[in-house]
Amino acid sequence: MHYGDKEFPIYNLAHDSPALAGEPVMHEDPGIDVAAFRLDGIDPNTPWLELGGHYDDWINNEQWLLTRGIVFGYPPIPTSKNVTLVVDRVSVNAVVDTYRDRYVRFVVSGVPRGGFSGGPVWHEWNFVLGMITESLEYQGHRPDMGYLTVLSVESLRECLEQHGLMPDGQKIDV
Repeated sequence: MHYGDKEFPIYNLAHDSPALAGEPVMHEDPGIDVAAFRLDGIDPNTPWLELGGHYDDWINNEQWLLTRGIVFGYPPIPTSKNVTLVVDRVSVNAVVDTYRDRYVRFVVSGVPRGGFSGGPVWHEWNFVLGMITESLEYQGHRPDMGYLTVLSVESLRECLEQHGLMPDGQKIDV
């Protein structure tokens, strides 16, 4: 396939009954809601999303503001016969250090919907920004419409590294 002046290979993927290869593993810090798992039966030509290398200490908050991204999730669609992938365009509206843990959160525009949690956010700079974790809300009030919280990619990388699951193509030298 050609897109502009770039050429991309197209494969006819032939998955062989994908299934979990062992149990999911959690981040070593029980306060961090991140899990990882490996699948068997996946075609080796299956494309993957590159994780960003932006560790939290390296983030200059202002450089991220109003950059764009795409969120991926599986919110329930009442009339759909099947589970359907839903994508939405978002903008980074804030970079937040929280009191919960040491990880940066990105606040992105997008209507919070159940089914997006755990989904990746693909950033315009061609990498995964992080993982959708929650909608914004304040002390039990109704979630504020229009914002999602994205956990920075550092905790995802740590979980994969802690359990020896980091694919070679995702490793970076620090």
